[in-house]
Amino acid sequence: MRAQEDRLTADSAVGAASRAGAPAALPATGPGSDYAQLSRTVKRAGLLRRRPVYYSLKIGLNLVLLAAGWTAFAVLGQS
Repeated sequence: MRAQEDRLTADSAVGAASRAGAPAALPATGPGSDYAQLSRTVKRAGLLRRRPVYYSLKIGLNLVLLAAGWTAFAVLGQS
């Protein structure tokens, strides 16, 4: 059962890499722990890229929604 879970995880990582536009990564056969192999796969898939515009927009939207909520709270008052 454990081997099947590992295989599914490795297959999923390779599929994620191809969907992200990265070249398909072959399973690492070199030295290293399971974590090191997983880390290489994640980096090849581009999952650790910084996305400052995305996070800036998310933070900005949250601030606007927070301000809208407090404004509605103040306008409605004791209703």
